[in-house]
Amino acid sequence: MAEINKKVFDVFGSIFLLSQKLQYINDHELGKLGLTTKQFLVLGAVDTAFENPPTLNEVAMVLSTSRQNVKQLANQLEKKGFMELVSDPSDKRKVLLKTTEKNHAFWESHTEETMVFFRRLFGELTNDEVEELYLLLNKLMASFDKFYYEIRS
Repeated sequence: MAEINKKVFDVFGSIFLLSQKLQYINDHELGKLGLTTKQFLVLGAVDTAFENPPTLNEVAMVLSTSRQNVKQLANQLEKKGFMELVSDPSDKRKVLLKTTEKNHAFWESHTEETMVFFRRLFGELTNDEVEELYLLLNKLMASFDKFYYEIRS
């Protein structure tokens, strides 16, 4: 077996710490707007990860969480007017998630705040470093996904 680079342990720990800090920062900033990080992730997944309105199960798989958790978050977002839960016309047992015009207008009205937020988070990195980080994270995500889907199936 190949010897492991000892820095992998530091990288592993750093990923966890970054995740915790990012959620804390994001909850703080989104809290000013009446949202949580998890609600934001559901909205983002529905709008960007699918060509058609996804089911609760599909969003749960993308976000590595349970169907019940997504349903609870989607219900909260529906109460706020950011999302609609509709029956799938081809299978009434399935619930589809759709973001609303209110959601799109909300994010459009906060574009400048969003840009300031991302500049604060990534301001220490050059454009080349962001590109390199993007490539490395995609490579790492592919490795994690393989492991994740192996466990889930």
